[in-house]
Amino acid sequence: MHELRILRELEKENLRLKQKYAKLSLDHQILKDIVSKKVVEPDARWEMAKYAIETHQTSDGQVCYSVILSRTAYRYVKKNAYDSEIQTRLSQITEDYTR
Repeated sequence: MHELRILRELEKENLRLKQKYAKLSLDHQILKDIVSKKVVEPDARWEMAKYAIETHQTSDGQVCYSVILSRTAYRYVKKNAYDSEIQTRLSQITEDYTR
């Protein structure tokens, strides 16, 4: 009985170590794939993360951890800086209220 319990514990430990190795080897492959490119700007990191997710078919959390990018920054959608309605209204206001 005691030996059976020890065997089960060793199998659990072996499974945990195999999963950890698989995760680390995937991280290594992702980093090896993108290490040739210098990634400093957040936009460039976002592109690298997107490339790694598409290429290696892994989760965004794992890739963002590998390229040092927060998941929030990866998921952020930029807003259009040029809002034509506001620009038009401001132009009208400035024309109406000249000094």
